[in-house]
Amino acid sequence: MNSETQAGPLRVTLTQVIAGDEANQRVTGASDRNPTPAGGLSYVLASVRVVNDGSAAIGVDHDDFGFTTSAGRVRRSLGIIPPSPALSARLNSGDQAEGWVAGIVEADDSNSVLVFNSRELGGDWAERFFALQPDAVIADVAEPAAAVNDLGRDHSAPAGIGETIVTADWSVTIAEAVFQDAVVALFPESDYRTTALSSAVPELVQYWIGLRIDIQHNGTGGMPRHFPVTAFGLAYSDGSEVHDVRLLSAPLPGLSDDYFPGAQAGGWFTIELPASYDGSLLRFQPYRTDGDVRFLTWADGSAPVSVNEPTPEPEDAVYEVGTNVVVIENDVNMRDAPGVSGEVVQVLALDTALVVTGGPEEADGYSWYQLEDQATGLEGFVASNFLRIAE
Repeated sequence: MNSETQAGPLRVTLTQVIAGDEANQRVTGASDRNPTPAGGLSYVLASVRVVNDGSAAIGVDHDDFGFTTSAGRVRRSLGIIPPSPALSARLNSGDQAEGWVAGIVEADDSNSVLVFNSRELGGDWAERFFALQPDAVIADVAEPAAAVNDLGRDHSAPAGIGETIVTADWSVTIAEAVFQDAVVALFPESDYRTTALSSAVPELVQYWIGLRIDIQHNGTGGMPRHFPVTAFGLAYSDGSEVHDVRLLSAPLPGLSDDYFPGAQAGGWFTIELPASYDGSLLRFQPYRTDGDVRFLTWADGSAPVSVNEPTPEPEDAVYEVGTNVVVIENDVNMRDAPGVSGEVVQVLALDTALVVTGGPEEADGYSWYQLEDQATGLEGFVASNFLRIAE
């Protein structure tokens, strides 16, 4: 971990670090939208200079950075407004920009690290780490935290509250379930996202459920792994997923972040149950390529039979040219060639609408379709596992 490093085409330099009371004062003073850190946490500021040594223009922003400590969770404080000048620029070849990046860390931890992972470059090939304190390190974990178990593999026997499922990548436990007005109470009045919805359409609150879930990254090595917001979903009685479930913006702390091996966290997952859904079966599959699907429940594990929902398409579904499809996960890579070695053209969000322009082509065990994002005009390849026909 150095103060200057090459991250793909970008040369990134850490020029200054401010922590403790001074950082708290400067960040809270930068905007009245920046809250005072919760107990045990503190703001930290990093001044970063970025130079584009490549030939193509690349955007860089303070949201490309996160902060981690010995606890191993990468906190990406996307809602925090850094002091001026905040790092945010579109860099042409040879251009440079310098500005502040703000984040939150455990106040008494002496192992703070700045993590750079460009959203535009995608993947982890250009991910880099900067020590914010003397001798700060990223631990290399040699052994999984827990042995893989079989709990919850059968949708008819889901793991209940307090029972832990363990896969090769994650251990997961539902610790608590709350409903309706108790979900609204999880959000502070300053959180305008979900509280505004509950005020504008109060009849929807009867369908709200909040699950407090404990997780741990069960992998090994020294690189973080992302826990997506779409890791959980509702399931029918046969274990198939329920589509078009409204995910509520999670109250703090949420769960979707990057985690180094061994890192543990607890946070909330909040959803609005469809009016026709009267069950309690949760499906856990962080990514479509994960074959170890598990099931959990906050009650008795019951689930309705799929009658109104279209049957999920099989992974080998064939999409003809001109078909409208949507992305079914967050942070899906669109590549310039079929295969996992293709360069990332853009990173697609959940529900991004695309049009099939070619394919399928087989590569690296997946079927790849050539697609156009009509909103951006960009074109590239996406594995069929991450697509379904638009309704």
